[in-house]
Amino acid sequence: MKANRNLIQVVAQQILTVIENVFQHHLRGIKIKAGITCALHTFGEDLKFNVHFHCMVTCGGINEDDDWIDVNFFPYLSLRKVWQYHVLTALKGALPKTPENNCFIDKMFKDHPNGLYVYAKDTVNNNKGLLEYIARYVRHPAIAQSRIRSFENGIVTFVCKDDEKKEYPISMGVQSFLSALVQHIPPKGYQLVKHVGIYANRSRQKYSSVISKFQKVRKLVQKKLISRSPSCQKCLVKMEFVAITAPSDPPHHLLLSNYENQTRLLLVANLRR
Repeated sequence: MKANRNLIQVVAQQILTVIENVFQHHLRGIKIKAGITCALHTFGEDLKFNVHFHCMVTCGGINEDDDWIDVNFFPYLSLRKVWQYHVLTALKGALPKTPENNCFIDKMFKDHPNGLYVYAKDTVNNNKGLLEYIARYVRHPAIAQSRIRSFENGIVTFVCKDDEKKEYPISMGVQSFLSALVQHIPPKGYQLVKHVGIYANRSRQKYSSVISKFQKVRKLVQKKLISRSPSCQKCLVKMEFVAITAPSDPPHHLLLSNYENQTRLLLVANLRR
C-alpha cells in the first residue's frame, strides 16, 4: 500500500459494507443505513508505514421505511471476521492475478483465524466528547512534538508506548527520521477524511429530515422522563435522572414477533440527598 495508495482506497470502500453487514446480522436480517466518519492514518507510533482507520459510527441507522433503528450493542468478534473477509477479498480482486498474491491472501486468512485486528472504543455520549475525538484523530500528525526528547549529534530520540502504555525510546539519524515523516505526507488532493452512509454528501439532504425528527423525539422523551422522575418509596427523595440506556435482551420466550422494531428505554435513577 505504501507504493500503491490506490489499494488504501480499495480497503476504505469496504468500511460501510462491513458495518452495515454486522448491523444486519445483529438485527436478525433488518437492513439499515448507518452513518460513518472515518479518518485515515498511515503511521504507527514508531513512524513505520501502518495503514489503519479511525471511525465514528452511529449507534443505529435508517431502515428501508425511513425509520430510525437503534443498535446499542456492537458484536465485536463478528466485526473482526467480517472486516477480514471483505478487506482481503477486495484486495485479492484489486491485486494482479499472480500465485504470489494468491498465496499472500490465503496466508492472511490462515494466520488470523479470529479475524483482523479491530479496536472498538466506548460510546461517545456527549457533544464535547465527540468534538474531542474528532479533533484528536482528524488532524493528528505522525508524531507530536512533545514525544521528541532530544536531537544531538544528528540523532533524533523520541518515545513510543507499548501495549502496556509504558514508554520506550527510539533513536535514529536525522535523515532517517525525516524520511520516516515524509512517507506519511499524502499525495496532493488525497482524501484523508470520509463521510459515508447517511453522512455522505449525496445522502445527507435525503435523510436530514429523518435524523432531525429522531433527535427531536429523543429530546422530548428525555424531557418527559426527567419531568416525571418518581420519588423513592422508602425515603421519599425524588430520584434524579442520569441517563437513558438500553436494557439487555429479555428471554426468548418473551420476545414479540416485531421485537426488533420496538423502542426500549430504561430509566436509570440515582438517589441523592
